Amino acid sequence: TRRGEFDEALRACERSETLARELGDGRHRVLSILESGDVFLRRGAYAEAHAAFESALAIAERIEDLGGQARALSSRATVARQTGDFPAALGFLERSGAICRRMGEPLGEARALANQGNVHLNRGQWAEARRCYEPALRSLRALGARHAEAIVLSNMSVALSASGDYEAALRIGIECLDLHRELGDRWEAA
Repeated sequence: TRRGEFDEALRACERSETLARELGDGRHRVLSILESGDVFLRRGAYAEAHAAFESALAIAERIEDLGGQARALSSRATVARQTGDFPAALGFLERSGAICRRMGEPLGEARALANQGNVHLNRGQWAEARRCYEPALRSLRALGARHAEAIVLSNMSVALSASGDYEAALRIGIECLDLHRELGDRWEAA
């Protein structure tokens, strides 16, 4: 949503959720509620985003929608991280990653692990961040998820630099920029 279109986006999510509820389509209801939470999150309305993600998680658990559960937990982690509740964020991400692993979704599992690294990065826990980024990076490379790989490389470079390993930070930073260039992400490479 662009600035000023939040209310319209929320109305569309509400209509979608109502229709899904009327049709008895629990999975689409979960998706609609998650989308409304994303709108609240972009607006900076953290309490509303948290409530939406919590509601989506409860429904996803009730209907045994593992994908909905994983996404709702990841979204709850984003709210927790942005409001400074780092322990809660890590817990949500660990649960999300475990669900992805159970579902056989290595990309979701790698993203959950990379996001755990981001939480550790926010906390100034450089070694813990690297312990999350390294396996996430291996998985993303194996999956060919190049854009996600570039993001993790960037974050790993920050963690390395902050921990004083400037040589490794420079090497990883150059690798990150080269990958962004290869992918055509010129704004990142600038």
